[in-house]
Amino acid sequence: MSPPPRGDAAPDVVLVVRLLRDDRARAVDAVIEFANHAWRSVYGAVGRIYMSGCAPEAVFGNDLLDEGTPFLRKPFAREDLASRVQVALERRGEGM
Repeated sequence: MSPPPRGDAAPDVVLVVRLLRDDRARAVDAVIEFANHAWRSVYGAVGRIYMSGCAPEAVFGNDLLDEGTPFLRKPFAREDLASRVQVALERRGEGM
C-alpha cells in the first residue's frame, strides 16, 4: 500500500472503526500501522481515533490499545468526538 499523492488533502486524523477482536482485527491493525508509516513519510504523523459500539476491553483486550489512545464508544456526543480529535492531533507526533 502506498500513500496517496501529496496534495492539499493530507489527512490529519483517521477514524478507525473496530468491530472484532480476532486475527482479522489484528490484520487490520497491521495495515493501519503500515499505512501510518507510509503516510508519515509523505505527510508527517497522522493521528488515530478508534471507535466501536463495545467497550475498549471487549474490542482490544489488554494488549492492543495504548493508554491515552483516543477511543470513542458509540453512541457519542459531538463534544466527545471533538475532544478525541484534539487528543489525536496532540498525540500524532508520539507515533500513534
